[in-house]
Amino acid sequence: MTIQTEEILETAHEIADQLAPFVISGDEATLKLSKKQVDDLYHIVMNFIVINEVNDLPSEVVKSLGEVA
Repeated sequence: MTIQTEEILETAHEIADQLAPFVISGDEATLKLSKKQVDDLYHIVMNFIVINEVNDLPSEVVKSLGEVA
């Protein structure tokens, strides 16, 4: 795992910990996020989108993406 990935994962845990009480209670939440948290959250969301969109692609396309990477 790269240092950037480790930092993003740490941020993901921090945000999840901040959100947990609101998810459990069902209450609305307003969070104040640092610039780093916003940047990391953006990358988390984009990775989620890419992973899920790749799962919808035909297997030939997924295979070719792997060959390019």
